[in-house]
Formats: sequence, structure tokens, C-alpha cells
Amino acid sequence: METTLTNLGKCHTLDLREARENLQKQTYAGVNAGLMLALDTHMEEQIDGAGDEAAPIFTNAYENGFRYYVHAPDTIPYLVSEGISVSPGSRVYSAISMNRYILLSPEEWGNCSETWPHRYSTDIPYSAVNCESLCKVGNHLKGQTFKNPKF
Repeated sequence: METTLTNLGKCHTLDLREARENLQKQTYAGVNAGLMLALDTHMEEQIDGAGDEAAPIFTNAYENGFRYYVHAPDTIPYLVSEGISVSPGSRVYSAISMNRYILLSPEEWGNCSETWPHRYSTDIPYSAVNCESLCKVGNHLKGQTFKNPKF
């Protein structure tokens, strides 16, 4: 598990692509089969500002609980708008399914791409989400506003 710090707090990434085969597939259906995470919010460590001490700074910047994202490997999730929030003391059940997209060639009226535009040099796989994110970063660094590229 890899941990990074984001604008929403600590992010723990669980990538099971290199795990044993029995951890990569769910063999039984139902709530009791699959991946289960038991998370502790440690609410006893929260500084609430009640009492004689000074009010904590930036206490409204974070919410109590967790937020989780299920996304394709090596893609950049939209941290603010995507994901599922879980409040302390609650349970959440989720199911995922795989979508497979087959891009049409221009001869078949397709307008998609499987490769990066010539101006990008990156090791992450091509996807519309990754392309849009890198375009936004590139335009921000140049001081320009974002214009939706053709994917």
C-alpha cells in the first residue's frame, strides 16, 4: 500500500495487480465475499476547540470520515467530485464492473485516439481523463485558461 498526501488528506493506494491470483478475483458473490476494509477514524484524536484552549486553525477544511475511489490503474481520479464519502460509524457496500471500450477508426466515423498527442511525453497510459488532466496542468503552467482538447 502506498501513501501520499493530497489536498483532501492522506491517500492510501491499494493496487492488487501484483498480488496473488486469489486476491485479484472474487470467487463468490455477495456481501461476505470480496474486499473488506475496516477503517478507524480515531475521533478521540480530533481537536474540537471546546474548552479554554485556542480554536484550531483550518478545522473546517476537512470532514470526518473517509472518501474512497475505484478507478482504473494509472489514471488520475477527480479528487473533489468523484468518490464515495463514508461518515464515521457507518457501513458502505459497493460493487464494481468492468467496461471495455473499442475505439472506432476514422474510416468507421470514429474520432478517438489510442495514443498521446505529439506534445505530450509521459509514461502513464492514454485515456481521456489523463489527457484532460495533463492538458489542464500544461495550460496552467503556461498561464492560460483551459480549452477542452479533442480526445
